[in-house]
Amino acid sequence: MTIHIKKYEHDFSLEKFQAMFNAGKPKKDLDEDAVYELKLYIENDETLYNRQIVPIIKNIQKKMKSGKYDHKKAPKLWLYLVDNGAKKYVKEYGGTVRDIFPKAEREQVARELADEYRDEIKAQGGEMF
Repeated sequence: MTIHIKKYEHDFSLEKFQAMFNAGKPKKDLDEDAVYELKLYIENDETLYNRQIVPIIKNIQKKMKSGKYDHKKAPKLWLYLVDNGAKKYVKEYGGTVRDIFPKAEREQVARELADEYRDEIKAQGGEMF
């Protein structure tokens, strides 16, 4: 008995696969107040600003200057800052990160920071610091 297997070539990207996989699922609504609160907390905390925001911006500036900047990857970079900001917020005000700032909200903050700082760097001709 011989089994023949046909090979098919598919042009699937991760985004297409995720869209197909999540097509029938209802989307969870974001808590916009939590997103806004966390974003403000992060941007107004001196320690987070000096130790993480400034180095991230300098890194992005270098990548933009060399032509290697990929905006699709930027939210992942900003997510490290957002996670640290959420942990610091919870330590200061109580609660748990998962309850107060679920992953979807933290990812939204990271996307917003990535978009806003990219636009600001471009507006200033590629040099913020």
